[in-house]
Amino acid sequence: MKSLFSALLLCLPLIAAAEIDSTESDRRVVGSTTVDLATVNEWFQGRKGERPMKHWKKIIITEVPERAGSSWLCSAITESREKVTIYVNNLPDKIRSYLQGVKDLDARIRDLEAQLAEDKHNREVAWNRYINFTSSDTAIGSSRRGVIADNDYTRRQTAYAYDEKIKAEQSQLTLLRQEYKQALAQAPQKAVTLAMFTGNHFGSSEIWDCGRPIQ
Repeated sequence: MKSLFSALLLCLPLIAAAEIDSTESDRRVVGSTTVDLATVNEWFQGRKGERPMKHWKKIIITEVPERAGSSWLCSAITESREKVTIYVNNLPDKIRSYLQGVKDLDARIRDLEAQLAEDKHNREVAWNRYINFTSSDTAIGSSRRGVIADNDYTRRQTAYAYDEKIKAEQSQLTLLRQEYKQALAQAPQKAVTLAMFTGNHFGSSEIWDCGRPIQ
């Protein structure tokens, strides 16, 4: 699987052209100032005429952000397609939830791929053991589950069990990959937000602000 950033980067042309949701009002508070971004949202719908409030930019968050005091440390892509690391105040919860969901899906896929590889190896061992075992006698052993028998029948059943387990894991993996692909396709709506550069820095990183929404 590609990294989350690499996967989202493939969606960049769609994300860059994404339309910010337009609503009748998009009022936010930045510091002590209240702004209404409705005109900016409307401009993104058709991109006609002079762009209003040019200091408000569309940014794409590409990794799950890290908490940094009252802000969030984010990997992002700007409208000019520059990859940056910035601090973002008032980052919408929905972006964090979306990116965490994509990351969790990616982790589940990686875990299942590793389990599938291990089970394929175990299946090969089980079938080789059944095919190449020369004795048809039953060997009796014990484990924490109690007494166990080892003979042609149990060896064959073990191999069959791995066949079924692998089949189920492959089906589950196909579904997870489809779900992951669908989740990435939502990036133009889920990973994009309007924000403004505050003019301040923390270290070498710029501090941006999405504004606190007014309900």
